[in-house]
Amino acid sequence: TKISLRSVLVAIKDVGFETTPYPVILSLEMHCGIDQQARIAEYLQEIFGPTNQIQMPPPPGPAGLSFTQLHSPFELKYRLLIKGKRLPSARASIGLRPAGTQREE
Repeated sequence: TKISLRSVLVAIKDVGFETTPYPVILSLEMHCGIDQQARIAEYLQEIFGPTNQIQMPPPPGPAGLSFTQLHSPFELKYRLLIKGKRLPSARASIGLRPAGTQREE
């Protein structure tokens, strides 16, 4: 049976924090183009509301790891953590930014 991503995201919003307030980790396999990735970002923002509820990990450091900006689970209560790779050209076109970065005006 097929189920839409939108339905899954709504279900996560509705019941994802009933048992525990700690973060829900959503690991996305992005086998789609930039337009579809932008639509997924729209779904995330539409369903989960304020972007402060959605947290993306910081970009990797020189060794491929970044431990300087990690938050404790307590600090991430009621947040959705998104893990996944995007196409390199999609980074600027999708509205979600890594943690610790700010939008340039």
